[in-house]
Amino acid sequence: MLNVKEIATTIGDLIARCQKSRSEFLLASEAVEDTFVKQVVLDVAHQRAQIALELKAALKCFGVLPEFPSTTDSGFQIVEEEFRETLEAGNNRTILRGCILEEQRLITAFEGALEQSLPLSVQAIVRVQLSRIMEARDRIRGLVSMMTETGDL
Repeated sequence: MLNVKEIATTIGDLIARCQKSRSEFLLASEAVEDTFVKQVVLDVAHQRAQIALELKAALKCFGVLPEFPSTTDSGFQIVEEEFRETLEAGNNRTILRGCILEEQRLITAFEGALEQSLPLSVQAIVRVQLSRIMEARDRIRGLVSMMTETGDL
């Protein structure tokens, strides 16, 4: 089992990633033109904010604040620049593909957290959130598939 500081660091990393993901999805919502796609992207952004709040609440049970990683040390800025380039490059489909990549990064982070020896109560929360993130990714994938089939950009 991780000690309290390690738990705070692990959860802090997930919170930071959710906050970053939320910011990127908000940017994506401004870049897409289709109102339905815009709403889907905004829904994901709001989901990320909710997940971050739930993780913060879980840490309060341990009486600690999250330990946030340095976003420059984690390579967050490089990913953010890549995401901005994707937004500038394109059409709705390209932007959604960038969103899928962001979702995959978040999924990888949550799966990595589950490999840690987190307390069972925290593991349960992270598992539920991971499934919500995967559902959002699959919803976006479905939109991309639909756009590819219909030729809608």
